Amino acid sequence: MKSSSLHHIVMVGRQNLDKSNHPIDLITQYLTKDAFSFQWFLSKEHTFVEARNRWLQKFDRMHIAQIIRNWKLLNRIVIQLIKKTYWLMHPSALLYVLFYRQNNRVMANEIACLLKAMPADEVVTLLCYSAGGIQGSLASLESKVDHLICFGYPFQHPDKPPEAERTEHLAKLKTPTLIFQGTQDPYGHKDLEHTYQLSSSIHVELLDTDHEYRLSDTDCDRVYQQIKQFLQLPSEEKA
Repeated sequence: MKSSSLHHIVMVGRQNLDKSNHPIDLITQYLTKDAFSFQWFLSKEHTFVEARNRWLQKFDRMHIAQIIRNWKLLNRIVIQLIKKTYWLMHPSALLYVLFYRQNNRVMANEIACLLKAMPADEVVTLLCYSAGGIQGSLASLESKVDHLICFGYPFQHPDKPPEAERTEHLAKLKTPTLIFQGTQDPYGHKDLEHTYQLSSSIHVELLDTDHEYRLSDTDCDRVYQQIKQFLQLPSEEKA
């Protein structure tokens, strides 16, 4: 195993950019404290949405924004108009959002481009959450990824019929993969290894939680020790 100083973690998050998750954020903090090189994968969509949000923040600081905030309906209408104005003034961003937004294969290609730019001697782990698991596992088929860790892999959307794009590639996955799946996760939790064709490189670890991963700090510590064991690193109880 190479030195942990050469171990690079890339976090691939969920498609809903407005949501964060405390337990997973805590685990990423553990990784950073243990001197892993760490970065978030920022898709083009994320970049465009962040730029649009900065527009909204500028408006929010204006005096007129403070006046209309008292009228909720008018405030919502104005915010929607500002968002639409941003997209119209940035046609390349608008085209991307219209045609490629939340496209797992497009995201996987962007991740693959990021991975190809990394030094060849680095140990690379993708740490994925929700839809990031689909994107990361697709990217792992085409790029050098030493480990893949997924929280809440979305095997099936609870309101949709089975979609082959979510799972069919998992049978071909050669990257060592650890999936943490909640026993109440509506995106899949029952008989996963019998319902889906998973390659022998995939191990599923069930946790007593749902898709939001509401875990105590103690449970987060325990999960982190499992991650360190999976990465073949010294496992010590955190203080």
